[in-house]
Amino acid sequence: RVNHIVAKGGQILLGQKGQSRVAFPNIEETDFSTVGIDGVTAQSEPIVTVRGGKIVLEGAPTASVIEVFSADGRCAYRGTGTVIEGLPQGAYVVRVGKFSQKLML
Repeated sequence: RVNHIVAKGGQILLGQKGQSRVAFPNIEETDFSTVGIDGVTAQSEPIVTVRGGKIVLEGAPTASVIEVFSADGRCAYRGTGTVIEGLPQGAYVVRVGKFSQKLML
């Protein structure tokens, strides 16, 4: 059973405390600590909640188009407001870009 592998000086050391040694003549060491993508930030998904009979969106990108669809597929709201009110009780799907969430009013 191998539970420890170390690459050192052109050799692969296997096992505990380098019990087995296997030579590989073409091993090159590479420092991967600086490899990556710079300037990219993860975009979190918006948070959709129901408060006092209103749909409230938080964390949506500025000027995002927000769509709310009723259970029968009709568009009940389309705009950029982050607080949506005046909808009757029922099941809805809120969509912001590629993000969507079901909710009940």
